Amino acid sequence: LTNTVYSCIFTNEYAIKELEKLAKPLLLSKDQHEVDNKTLLAFVVYVICAATCKMCELTQQLVRLADVYEEEDYSMYIGSLKLDPFGGLRVEEIMGMLKRVEALVSEHKSTALLSIVRMRRLYFGIFLAFDKPELAGVSLALKLLEELKILFETEAGPMSKNRTGKDKLGVSTNEFFDPLLCQKLLGPAPPRSMTVMSKTEAHEMFAGVIDDLIVVCKFIDCESLAEVFGYMSMFSERKPNIIPRSRIITMLFTPESHRLLGKYAYADLIIQDMREFGVPESTTTHAICKEFIENALVRAIYDIFRVCTANRARKRRNIVHLLHSWRELQPSADYHDHQIFLAKEEKDESLLFNSMGSWTEQWTGRLMSEYLLLGMELDLYAVYEYEAMLWSLDLILKNMRETLLRMQMYEKKLVDKEITELMDEMKLCSPKKEKSSSKKNKSSKELKEKKKRLAQLRASKERKHNVHHDLQSFDMDLYRSMASGILCLLIALRCEGKVKCANLSFGNDETRYAQRVNPLSGIRPEVLHYEVFERISDASKYKAGELLANAETKFANIKHKTSTFLKASFSNRKPSLVEAHHKKKLLALTRVALSNTLAIQSFKASKDVGKLRFECPANSCFPVVSAE
Repeated sequence: LTNTVYSCIFTNEYAIKELEKLAKPLLLSKDQHEVDNKTLLAFVVYVICAATCKMCELTQQLVRLADVYEEEDYSMYIGSLKLDPFGGLRVEEIMGMLKRVEALVSEHKSTALLSIVRMRRLYFGIFLAFDKPELAGVSLALKLLEELKILFETEAGPMSKNRTGKDKLGVSTNEFFDPLLCQKLLGPAPPRSMTVMSKTEAHEMFAGVIDDLIVVCKFIDCESLAEVFGYMSMFSERKPNIIPRSRIITMLFTPESHRLLGKYAYADLIIQDMREFGVPESTTTHAICKEFIENALVRAIYDIFRVCTANRARKRRNIVHLLHSWRELQPSADYHDHQIFLAKEEKDESLLFNSMGSWTEQWTGRLMSEYLLLGMELDLYAVYEYEAMLWSLDLILKNMRETLLRMQMYEKKLVDKEITELMDEMKLCSPKKEKSSSKKNKSSKELKEKKKRLAQLRASKERKHNVHHDLQSFDMDLYRSMASGILCLLIALRCEGKVKCANLSFGNDETRYAQRVNPLSGIRPEVLHYEVFERISDASKYKAGELLANAETKFANIKHKTSTFLKASFSNRKPSLVEAHHKKKLLALTRVALSNTLAIQSFKASKDVGKLRFECPANSCFPVVSAE
């Protein structure tokens, strides 16, 4: 869209009226055999221009519906000018005319023009398919996108060359209006001109839009909160532009049914996720829990998914605002846990456990770890700040892992207690000879129900853990190993005096630390207080040689774990989209581990180390430590 000439089209109504006059015979009649070539060409140009302007109007409506008014604000970019100068042609009319033009051009065997028209028609159809109620047209949109991708890759020049004109000084210029320049202006302003991007850049950008929209279509297959969160994280790392971002936001909360993907109620998915995490059924089915989910958690989970659609820098900034909300949710979840416990008839103090509070703590930990990892990916930390961030990340991941284990033990304890109670009741319910036949039948029925429930409980103890939680635990272990390995390397370099200390001219180290961890303070899982950080990061307590050896062991462990996991998981089958992305991240993590191992060997060999650099390779949030 950004390489079209529509910004000139919709401001030049005279040219459009002239085109309409020339193309009038074909606009009024479908018989094209009795018209001259001039009329045919005018009709083709008129339809292409109308489709281009209507597509831009549909894009603006999509952006407005998704409420994405950030760095690419289309309302400012059109400068309050009339967007549709074609007399309000309906979408169906333009689609019909595009099909007529495609048939017309194919008869005249104009390959270059045919590819342009076909591309417009397919892209137009994709938007119409996405707009069907309850996302019923997503499968059709995916089919059209795959056709468009093939057309775009095979046809030579589906997009026209940049239009070149002469200004008063006789200098050749290429201009159009760039939406990226209009960032939150105070008031309506005319569009500002910008040099048109090269044809290669335009092709790459549009190819990226096609690929990202294909990813959006496959989002429809997600069935749980864990799957949706993994998918949204993967989508965020692709760094999509405003069109796929707006499209996926409309899928998070469909306007017709107010459901995720048009079929899942957020409250039901949250209850499902709680059960998979280990929150007991007696809690999730309680009215107090359901009310808390509807009033507080639905909005909180939706906000997490929506933040994942923003660009990487804005995502990190918005996570800070989310953490404020989850800081308030945690004590509220603990309070509702206690209320549910008090509402129970049997109050066993040994079973008093903040299960919903642990669930909110786990989701908060995901946000906190993402905040720290994004800081490393975006290179926001100074060399001397990495230690504090890595200590914090290691502690957060450790607490998340322990919370998950505590939850599993708590669930096992509840199941064991219920099994014991059922077995005791079954002994009492066993039919006796002196009972009447009616009482025997009733007792036999109760016994069958208890046996069925007992079999279900025993099966739940033996079943495999949730795949997504197992994968999350595996990733947490890898990330902890990586954070620990880089920490050992940095402290070792500091022991040898190879890392420059912070310049404290404008404040002390405690102030800097407080500023960095302030968004993560006052919330579970807790980060280190400065006094604790100062004590454990004291270089005098460590030996450089032991730390470097420990770091090499950590990096070797990462390489072994990832290679074993990849062989076991993807050796005999084709991975899904999310699995393929996860595989890329694991391979990137392995490359970081290998690069840091080589860095350790070079640091051992050289006495003088220059200025340290931290560079995050593609698909990795962890840096490679090197020296200039």
